[in-house]
Amino acid sequence: MQRTHSALVIAALALTTAAGCALNHPPFVDPLDANTDAPDVLDVVDARDASDVLDVVDAPDVVDAPDVTDVTDAADVVDAPDAPDVPDVTDVPVVPDVPVVPDVPVVPDVPVVPDVPVVPDVPVVPDVPVDTGPTCASTEALCSDRCVNTLADNAHCGRCDNPCAAPETCLSGACACPGGARACGGACVDLAINPANCGRCDNACPAAQTCVDSACTC
Repeated sequence: MQRTHSALVIAALALTTAAGCALNHPPFVDPLDANTDAPDVLDVVDARDASDVLDVVDAPDVVDAPDVTDVTDAADVVDAPDAPDVPDVTDVPVVPDVPVVPDVPVVPDVPVVPDVPVVPDVPVVPDVPVDTGPTCASTEALCSDRCVNTLADNAHCGRCDNPCAAPETCLSGACACPGGARACGGACVDLAINPANCGRCDNACPAAQTCVDSACTC
């Protein structure tokens, strides 16, 4: 193949000389020979004085490129394990509606009670000693601030302020006439023998009769 290229180059130069064009043609580079430079082509002599074109030196054979190392096959990718199935979601129970709480009625404000004025303390009155008076005997009583014998006192017979009417006197705490007599007409009389009061007050015996044992007799 390299010789075929050289022959083509020589043929091209010969055509240029025959046309009578004096060209300074640049060196021809084989487009198929990318690794080795071709030797420079001799300047073309003017066609009128051109001498025979020298054969172009054959270019050296291109060294074969080293074989490309075979690419090792990539390791097979291990399939990822299948994801577990997602469990079914259970339905959420429906929450019942919360009942509406009625509004609490507003409590009116309690009127403010004015402060009660503080009452000043009452001064303590000292105890008044009780005048019990004189101490009386067991048979006496205190009457009008004096001790009296209520068994024989005509003004306080049996008790204070219980006077005896005349002619009676206080005998053992009772108003009576002495000796069993009876008060008749403002005097103590013996009803058993008194002719003016025989048996009872104002019961007089007739003349010539006497009162014996409370009875009028001849």
